[in-house]
Amino acid sequence: MYDIDNLTLAEAKNLINYEKNPKTPLDYTYVYNSIATSLVVKRGKYQAIIVDNNQNISYYLDVLVTPVITTFTISLRVQKNNLHLIRFDFGEMLRHKNNYGKNNEYYVHGSHVHINSLPNKESPKDVIPISNIDEFKNLKTIQDAFQEFVVYTNIK
Repeated sequence: MYDIDNLTLAEAKNLINYEKNPKTPLDYTYVYNSIATSLVVKRGKYQAIIVDNNQNISYYLDVLVTPVITTFTISLRVQKNNLHLIRFDFGEMLRHKNNYGKNNEYYVHGSHVHINSLPNKESPKDVIPISNIDEFKNLKTIQDAFQEFVVYTNIK
């Protein structure tokens, strides 16, 4: 069992890889069909609950679609504490500061990934450029990114 309030990066990566299933298949099917199979995805927030039954952890699968078709967010957020187990922020104009408050601060420009990060904006958190993750580096559409996210996070 994992201490979900004090995860290490290695533990978070393990949880990302574990099999997960929709708690309510109808809700998940709605989200999946609204995103993955639509030619035009309506802006807004889509959500379904996803469960890792072996670890007894429930997540929110969140998809945020903006008016800009190449700017969107897909994440798995722990229900108990709102920790982002993993969150992909897609958008060419995005920028995020790594090593916040340290001498070696730097910006990551463009699409990036948060792993094991607190949901509040005030907490310093580091990100990984999406270009560093082979499965995602060439994806630009929400449909392609969402389908790859489902595979990457092992949602069945």
